[in-house]
Amino acid sequence: MINGVVIIFLTCMWFLSVGYLVSEHIIYPANYDEQKVQQFVKVQRSKRVFNANEVPDNVSYALFNPQHHMLKTNTSQINWKKMRKCLYHPKHVDYGYQLVRYPDKSVVVLHYYYLTRYVNPIFQRILPPSEYLSLGMLLFLILFCLLVTTILLKNKLVKSVNLFRQVGESITKQDLDFKIPHSNIKEFEHALNTMAEMQLALKESLISKWAQEQSQQQEISALSHDLKTPLTVIQGNSELLLEDDNLTEQQREDLQSIMRNTKQANEYLNSLRAATKGSIEQAINVNLTNLQIEITKRAQELVHTKKIELIVDGTLTGYAYLQKNHFIRAIINVIENAVTYTRMKGRIKLAFKNEVQYVQIGVYDQGPGFSKAALLNATKRFWKEDQARKINGHNGLGLWFANDVIEKNSGHLVIKNSSNGGIVLINLAKTKAKHEK
Repeated sequence: MINGVVIIFLTCMWFLSVGYLVSEHIIYPANYDEQKVQQFVKVQRSKRVFNANEVPDNVSYALFNPQHHMLKTNTSQINWKKMRKCLYHPKHVDYGYQLVRYPDKSVVVLHYYYLTRYVNPIFQRILPPSEYLSLGMLLFLILFCLLVTTILLKNKLVKSVNLFRQVGESITKQDLDFKIPHSNIKEFEHALNTMAEMQLALKESLISKWAQEQSQQQEISALSHDLKTPLTVIQGNSELLLEDDNLTEQQREDLQSIMRNTKQANEYLNSLRAATKGSIEQAINVNLTNLQIEITKRAQELVHTKKIELIVDGTLTGYAYLQKNHFIRAIINVIENAVTYTRMKGRIKLAFKNEVQYVQIGVYDQGPGFSKAALLNATKRFWKEDQARKINGHNGLGLWFANDVIEKNSGHLVIKNSSNGGIVLINLAKTKAKHEK
């Protein structure tokens, strides 16, 4: 629309400028040569012979005898041959041609152009034809204005697109109280209004999700509180029983096992409460070799209760930026899960894979493996099933907690099966050398 108005305006200005130049006698009007030829023809009709000196400037002529042979001309052979064709069809002379017949039956054919010309002969000699020059300037101005309007439109579009970027960044940061901006482009304004509706729907969804998470956190907190009392009773009674000097070696070993597991259960409850309360452990640069040693030591304590063989394969090197205590508890949860489902005197394998940019910790058990439903849902909070890998008292929190902590530490947990049992793989990115301590 704007470009069309600009073109019409420039065209009108071009016509006005041409009219001004004509009125100021800077250029001749386009029909100037035609008027001169008409005057020449009018004068020649009263004369008996042709006089070449009387032909107007910038007009071509060719004089022919009665037999149509060319006698005299001021133009090229090609042009006068075209002019001779007018003699054969005098009633159909093309525009720009005029014929004058003399008493001696000779004929002169005049040819002129309908073009503007400079009045000053110097301009006529050194400058391009005024017709082409003025049209060229008009075309240049049109192209220049189109370029300017395109640049302005581009800046306008970029500004409007930046509005979408701002909205996207706010949504990414979950800042849903910001005011959706407006655009003076109709289509963009419609899209921004749609995004405003999406913002409201997303805000309501997040509020609902937050309320649901709060409810789940309250459930976990209540569950942790309920478990704390029986665990305290078990631990206290075990300590009292250990004071009995009449216990057999097997009884004493069993009581010590009960106390170790009770202690681990208490640690788990503490971690669970910390997670539900949003407690955030400070992340540090952790030596992966030392981390492997600590995990292996904890795993050896766990497999001892069921006389399970622990196989350790591979060595970790380098550093990883993570919440160390939370991460170790997450790995121990995975190992506890493997111990729970591995048969007595079975085998559990800890595989430590070391790559340039990441490490992998694999826990391989000899249990019944994960069912199809478990492969999809085992890391969901409170999920449990009545088929494979079901244990009485299992509340669906172990793998959920492990997965939650691993993801918060920029890791990734994968659950799958082998021919011998279940497999849990934890992939963790290393830090760059410049961050190592």
